Amino acid sequence: MLAWSLLAVALAAAALVVRFVGLFPLLYKLYCTRIGYWWFRYSNSGAPAAPHTSPQTVHWSPSFDIHVVPLFGDNYSYLIVNKKTDVAVAIDPADPVVIERTLRSLNVGLEAILTTHKHWDHAAGNAALAAMYPGVRVYGGEAVLALTDALGDRDEFGEIGLRLTSIRGRMHTRGHVVYVASDPLSDAPPAAFTGDTLFVGGCGKFFEGSAADAAATFKTLVAACTPATLVFPGHEYTVANLEFALSVVADHSAVRARLVDARERRARGAATVPSTICDELAHNVFLQCGDESLQRVLGARDEVDALRLLRARKDNAKATT
Repeated sequence: MLAWSLLAVALAAAALVVRFVGLFPLLYKLYCTRIGYWWFRYSNSGAPAAPHTSPQTVHWSPSFDIHVVPLFGDNYSYLIVNKKTDVAVAIDPADPVVIERTLRSLNVGLEAILTTHKHWDHAAGNAALAAMYPGVRVYGGEAVLALTDALGDRDEFGEIGLRLTSIRGRMHTRGHVVYVASDPLSDAPPAAFTGDTLFVGGCGKFFEGSAADAAATFKTLVAACTPATLVFPGHEYTVANLEFALSVVADHSAVRARLVDARERRARGAATVPSTICDELAHNVFLQCGDESLQRVLGARDEVDALRLLRARKDNAKATT
């Protein structure tokens, strides 16, 4: 009897939340729990679908390669491999089957997992991979699965010969981390693994943060990186992002040129990553909200208001990015 009473109270409380707050906040909270984890696993069970993009290798420095690993419908995971020691770190290895298969094909071991944030399409593979590779370190800025090393803002650490820095971004989730990696023995440009903070031509939804958080995050990220820093985002959203940008600023020549290139790449199944910080400053309208002409187009008071209005337009657009 008590159990039924508690269930009735819980359902009544959920109904009140839906009525006065809306359905999405409730569903989002559920998604971030173990209920969401099991739903995610169930919805992605069965035989793996054909990859949405051809895997590719970026020969980043004399010592390191970056392997771009497509997952699910549009996600990217990345393996940074030390070619001299045959060990790797994985960024957002959410599908442990695909990641393990890739590691075996490369004949390398796994030393660490860098998790950008808690959403299951980025973090669901942590526990399985930690079990496969005992002693692997799992880094993150919030309570992700199998976490061993909690990170704050501007924490510096090393793995497999890499120099790594964490940059906290509170717009998508409160504990989202961008990882900036560099090879201390090479003059290769740094590589930023931006998760769902910064995409090619776009940015992530403000699920747990605000436009002010986004503005602060973008300023911090750009200041922490060189213009040549490579940008490896968490999703293949480039074409949709650039098409949206042209719907806002139709005469944006840098966006138009990048869209032609992105469409050509996607037509042959190639990735549109990596980008660079320099290129993003040129064609990513979410990084241009301080521009007064864009503010006038949006009817915005200032940079933060422009970001708020631009993200709201993108949320209401057809593409769900």
